[in-house]
Parts: sequence; structure tokens; C-alpha cells
Amino acid sequence: VQGKTVREWEAEQNEFSNQPTLPSGWLRIKSRTTGEVYYFNKITQKSQFEMPKKVEEPTPKKVAKQAEGAPAKGTAPAQGRKAEDLPNGWTKHISKRNGKVYYFHKATNISQYYRPKA
Repeated sequence: VQGKTVREWEAEQNEFSNQPTLPSGWLRIKSRTTGEVYYFNKITQKSQFEMPKKVEEPTPKKVAKQAEGAPAKGTAPAQGRKAEDLPNGWTKHISKRNGKVYYFHKATNISQYYRPKA
């Protein structure tokens, strides 16, 4: 990234010590050309200008809800379970990239952020 190794960027993170803590696996990098700070994910090797969102930790209440049939984050609902009254073929997911809920229709390979209508 910009001619430096991840290890070199990790060593320079103290420059941003006055900034909010980033989620695990993320680094702040200051652009050499614009001086603007962007974010780099060490796992996915992707960069973005939007501050990454923290991954929400499961709480006992959420775990219990998932055990009752709600789909786990990033997964399709199990066969035969009610999928929050989504139209047939649609499943609800959470984006690994930005943490937002999106909906996916397998037969048409369409994904969208707005809830499909029944």
C-alpha cells in the first residue's frame, strides 16, 4: 500500500492515537498525494474512505433470537423457517463490507439494500 508494507503502516498508527479506535484488522493511512486519511482492511486487502463500522458482538438476547429461527448474520434462513415475511426466494443478509442489511434473490441474482415487497 503506497509503497509500504502493512507492518510499516502498523508502526505508524500512533499518529492517529487521538482518533476513535478502529475495528480489528483495519489501519488508517494518510494519502501521500492528498493528505486525506483512508482505511485499509488487512484481511480483505481493500481500502475505503468511509470509517469502517465496528462489528456488533452477539448478546445473549440476540443469540436466543437466532436459536428461535432468525437467520444468523450473513447467512440465508434455514429451509422451512419463516424469513421475516420476505417474498418467496428473498433472503436477508448483512454486508461484510459495510455492515448494512441487504436482501438477495437467488434465482435472479439480485441484491439490494431496500426490503423487497411481498
